[in-house]
Amino acid sequence: MSALPMLSAAARSVLAAAIVDSNLVRLTSGQLARTLYEEVNEALVRIGGKWKNGRTQAHVFPQHYDPAPLVAGLVASGVMPPKNPLAFFPTPSSVVESMLTSLDIDAFPSADDDTYWSELGREGGLRLLEPSAGTGAIADALRARLPRATLECCELNPLSAAVLRRKGYPVFEGDFLAFTPSAAYARIALNPPFSVKGDVRAYQTYIRHAHAMLAKGGSLVAIAPPGFLTGTSKPDREFRDFVYEHSQGYGVEEIAAGTFAESGTNIATVLMTLVAEPTGRTPVGGSHCWHCREAKLVGDSNSSEYERMRIRIAERRVAGELSGSLSDASSSVSHAVHAYYDDVIRLEKLPVALLPACRAHLRREFVEDMAYQFDLRDRVADAAAVGPIATSASQTSIAEDERVRTEAMREAPRVTAAPGVVPAGHEPVYGDTLSLFPDLAA
Repeated sequence: MSALPMLSAAARSVLAAAIVDSNLVRLTSGQLARTLYEEVNEALVRIGGKWKNGRTQAHVFPQHYDPAPLVAGLVASGVMPPKNPLAFFPTPSSVVESMLTSLDIDAFPSADDDTYWSELGREGGLRLLEPSAGTGAIADALRARLPRATLECCELNPLSAAVLRRKGYPVFEGDFLAFTPSAAYARIALNPPFSVKGDVRAYQTYIRHAHAMLAKGGSLVAIAPPGFLTGTSKPDREFRDFVYEHSQGYGVEEIAAGTFAESGTNIATVLMTLVAEPTGRTPVGGSHCWHCREAKLVGDSNSSEYERMRIRIAERRVAGELSGSLSDASSSVSHAVHAYYDDVIRLEKLPVALLPACRAHLRREFVEDMAYQFDLRDRVADAAAVGPIATSASQTSIAEDERVRTEAMREAPRVTAAPGVVPAGHEPVYGDTLSLFPDLAA
């Protein structure tokens, strides 16, 4: 890394006289020469401040951000801090709290439990790590909850590393990817750089590197952009599988939009929680990948509408209105199945992108469900014996036709359930599905 430029003596003097009031830094040295102000302003901007005119007349920092140690570091070191080379944005306190909850931090005994902590100390203690720690937003919260744990930090920015040392943290100053710990960690919490020069998916690299440092039974929580959830590139698919295979439950939860606005960015983010050992979870039912697993599970969970669509497609197929085979991705009946799952994904806002192999698997699952789970072939025959739904310009007549046919189907020997008329105000979740296929509408 090339040497950072030095601040002038005049700039250091202005910063030394500045007043820090909560998240505001006010300059008190009067009117500054233009070049001197630009130098001071640049230094404050690089540590996260932004000048605000009007009544404020100060450099404003994120609300949860304490600029005092950073300003003191500028004065003491005399070094102009680097620009945000790792796209670092401080972690908001609300997100920090969610991270600690995900790590189940409160499950550990309080610091007053001498027996527990003494015994744990003989076994090497409870080791925690915050990589890419910045000025320690996450580390501070961890230390407040677990003051008797061993907490270490990694930080590339020398000014931020100096702040961490003044706070009393052991710090590895340098690239986290070059860090090798002396022992594994029970808990790791990180807000990694999302991308860096030469690595557009740096967050994936950092999370994998951190995960390799977990002790047996340990867990990791990380902030990441959501792109990998729907990405179709090989790195995104492999990272998605890695996340799902090392997570309990879904493993990923969305962070509310705008949460990081106070830190200077509106980028979308998610929170993932991973465990050290693979959980043994696999895409069930022979699914091609986790994405088609999620689409199928959600589609199956809305049983009434899933069944309704299945019967609609089967009826139109029998009537010759949907041609081709489900083994042919370009056939009209395949398009009907594809559009059904696309609607499930859209309406449920699933972070899912279906590959061609996913669609082929879902078509196979669809026809197997029709043939075996509900014995649909016999049900279609029963429905044909009742007769087709009458076409009428009157919505009331159509509803009556549906009701009569539903009752007749329920009386058929093989019928276990049947689509019924949906009362007003109780429309199916996937009611828009049929609108995608005018030829499927009754």
